[in-house]
This record gives sequence, structure tokens and C-alpha cells, in this order.
Amino acid sequence: MEYNILHERGQTAIMETTYRTLLKNKNYRRLFFANMINRLGDSVDTLAFPWLVYAFTGEGTWAAIVFAVNKIPSVLFLPLSGAYVEKKIKKNIMILCDMIRALLVAVLLICMNTNTLSLIVLILFSFLISAAEAFRIPAGVSFITQLLDEDELSYGVSLNVLVSMLAEVAGTGIGGLIISCLNINAAFVVDIATFVLSIVMIWMIMKKETIAENLEKKNSLIIFKEGLQYVKSKKILIRVILFAVFANAVMAPIDSLQTPVVVDILKQNAAYLSLLNICLTVGVLLGGAVYPIIQKKVRSRVLFGISGLFIAFLYVLIAVMEIRQIAAEGIWYYGIALCYLCYGVFAGFMTTGLGILLMKYTDQEYMSRTNTIYTAIGEAVVPVASAATGVLLKFCGMDKVFLIVAVCIVIVLTAAGMLNNTSLYKK
Repeated sequence: MEYNILHERGQTAIMETTYRTLLKNKNYRRLFFANMINRLGDSVDTLAFPWLVYAFTGEGTWAAIVFAVNKIPSVLFLPLSGAYVEKKIKKNIMILCDMIRALLVAVLLICMNTNTLSLIVLILFSFLISAAEAFRIPAGVSFITQLLDEDELSYGVSLNVLVSMLAEVAGTGIGGLIISCLNINAAFVVDIATFVLSIVMIWMIMKKETIAENLEKKNSLIIFKEGLQYVKSKKILIRVILFAVFANAVMAPIDSLQTPVVVDILKQNAAYLSLLNICLTVGVLLGGAVYPIIQKKVRSRVLFGISGLFIAFLYVLIAVMEIRQIAAEGIWYYGIALCYLCYGVFAGFMTTGLGILLMKYTDQEYMSRTNTIYTAIGEAVVPVASAATGVLLKFCGMDKVFLIVAVCIVIVLTAAGMLNNTSLYKK
């Protein structure tokens, strides 16, 4: 026992030293803070933009449609953007993308204050901002490998993901407070400021990038096609991608209608919307952290099935609250927040579990391309599901839409064999 304690302490000391060493690397530290600040701004924008759309239109249908438009660039550009940025200087792409996003938000702010804002403008800006992000994300991920040694990558990537999640929680909270205490304009000003700070931090990175000669000469489309053929040849990867499509499809309605749900059903304001987003993000973080531990004992299929059932339960709960005219007051205020925390945990189970399966069954040389294809196809269903939700709202109320989604979840899980009598625990 004493040996184990000393051994564990030794491991902890090594890990702490490694993280300290990473942050002593000036270039990585600058990228680390740039990504953290950038993610903070993205989270403020994620809260502010749907709020602006709903405040401008007053209709949940348009909130869902604009949410769908925001996801389209990921579908259109991500399959090729990953291959494209591998052949370019990542630092320049990141700076350019942040400049474009800052400029777009600034122009949007001008439109808001000169009474020239329209629904078409909102849709266009949502698309363009997301398009810039579709190139910025793969460039940022790839740039980390240029700044760290191979033995530092696992720590560097883990630290980057953890801080990004924490920045998302902080940004969501800050966004809600800014909108509630000040106004929507102030939220977009903060968004612009984070992009500018990110640009400055990235510009300060002094690193000569290297580009693989074989990639530099190869066409991006050919690189993508090779990855697509690889995925098609492995049935397990196709199953993982199909379940990712299902997971994104069933979460799209509640995510795209979050603002109308908070305002019209729960009878709350931007501060409560911020609280729900914080609970959701913390839940995803917790779910991702504990999934590898639980998965050692419980079958992945069972965890996915339970996760789907809870999401169906949340849809039914919100539908019942609308039917019975129950506002998020008193115990319901905290009850819904707790449900969103659990929703995040189960969403974390699905995203982490699928990510682990993807890495487990993908060869290293195809990892980047497979991950890009997985993300693009998974994201492709989001605008379709969100747009379908918006159309359904034209013909029936939000309660009926949510009940339909809940029934569909149970049917699919049953058909996929995730709700059968298979043993809960692994043998």
C-alpha cells in the first residue's frame, strides 16, 4: 500500500511538472490563452445570437431555422477544410479567420444600431461566421502539433480541451449576465474584443511551421477521397457514424429551440438561459470524465440506450410543462436546471463513447481524415433536423413536436436493440 501511494504521488508530480513545462513554452502558452479567449467569445456569441434572432422575429420557427443555417458550413466545408489547412500556414489561417469573424460581428452591431437589421442579414451573418469557424477549428488543432514534441501532445491536447470547456462555461455565464444586466449590444462588443485579443496572442507566436512535402503536392480532394474509401471499408466505423447522426438529430430540436423554451414555456429570461447552458456544459464535462470509468463495467450499448431514454424523458417533461402551463418557478426552477445537468452528462456519455470507439477502430494514418468525415456527417443532420423542427412548428405546437421526437427516440433505440434484455454489466 505504501508503495502504491508513493507511486501515485510520483505520477502526480510528473504530471504537474509536465503541465508546468507546457506553460513555460511561450508559443504554446500564447496559443493556449488565444484558444481560451476565443472559446470564451464563441460562448458569448452562442448565447447572444439565438437571443437576438428570437427577440427580432418573436418566433421559435426562425430561431430553429437560423440555428440550422449556422450548422450548414460545418457540413459544406469541414470535409475539405481539414485537408486544405494541412497544406497551409496554420497561424495565418487562424489570424485571418478571427479577423473575418470580428469584422462580421462589428458590421452586425452597426446594422443593429442603424435600424438596417433584417432576417436575411441575420441568416447571412450566421452562415458567414460559422464558415470562418469551420476553417479556424482544424487549423487550431493542427497548429498544436507544430508547437509541442510528440511526448507532450497528449498533455497539450488534454489541457487545451479542458480549458476550452471551462471557458465555455464561463462565457455562457458571462453572456447571460451581460444580456440581463446591460443589453445584447454589450454582448457582441465583448465577442469582438475576444477575437481581437486572440489575434494579438496568435500573432505573437514565433514558430516556423513545417508542411509535409507529400501533402503539399497532393490535391485536397484526393486526400479526402482516400479517407472516405477507408471509412466505407470498415463496418464498425459506419455504425459509429450512424449513431452519431441519430444522437445529433435527437438533440437538435431541444438545442435549436432553447430560447423559445426558456421564454415561452419556462417563463424565464436570459439569465436562466445562461444557467441552463452552464448546467449543460458542466454535465458534458462530467459525462466525458466518468464515461471511461463506467464503461469498464457497463456495456456501451446500454449506456447509449439509457442516454437516449433520458433525452426522451426531458422532451416529455418540457411538453407536459407547456400543456399544464407550469413555469420554471420554485422547485421547478432548480428541477429543470438539474435535468439539464443530467442531459449534459448523458450527452457526454454519447459523444465521449463514440469518440473512443472511433479512435479505437481507426488506423493512425487515417485518424485526421476519419475524424473530419465523422464530424461532417454527424453535423449534416443538425440543419436538417432543426429545419424540420421549424417547419413542424408551423403546423403544431412545441409540446406536440417534443412528444413526436420522444416517441421517435424510443422507436429507434428499440429497433437498434439497445432496450432489449441484454445483461447490463460486462462479463
